[in-house]
Amino acid sequence: MGLKLKIFIGYAMLILLLGFIIYLFRGERMKRDELKWEMKELGIIRDLTRKTYGHLLELASQGEVVSTWSESDLRLYRERREKTCGVLKELQQFVHTPEQQERIDSLCLLLEQKEMLLSAAMSTFDELENLYDRYKEFADKLIAEADV
Repeated sequence: MGLKLKIFIGYAMLILLLGFIIYLFRGERMKRDELKWEMKELGIIRDLTRKTYGHLLELASQGEVVSTWSESDLRLYRERREKTCGVLKELQQFVHTPEQQERIDSLCLLLEQKEMLLSAAMSTFDELENLYDRYKEFADKLIAEADV
C-alpha cells in the first residue's frame, strides 16, 4: 500500500470519527434541551398544583362556616371557586393523560355542585332562623297574654 493511500485512510477515519462525535454531541444537546423543557414544565405544574391546593384549602375552610354566611359570602365563595377552576384549567393544559384531564373536569363540576349545596344550606339556615324568630315572637306574645 502506498503512503498516499494510508494518509487518505487516516484522514477518512478522522473525518468519520469527527462526524460521529458531532452526531453524539448533537444528540446529547437535544436530550439536554428536552430535559430543560421537562424541568420547566414540571416547575409550572408544581406551582399550579401548589396554587390549586391553597385555593381548595381556602374553599374548604370557608365552606365550614356556611351557617353564618350572607349573600356577599356566597359571592366571595363563587369568585374563589371560579378562580380555583381557572387554575385547574391551566393545570389541565400540562396534563397529558385523559384520565387526569377527566379528574380535573370532574373536580370543577364537584366544586360547582358543592357551591349549589352550600347555597341551599345557607337558605335552610336562614329559614330556620326566620322560624326561630317567629317562634320567639309567638312565645313572647303568649307569655304576655298569659300575664294579663
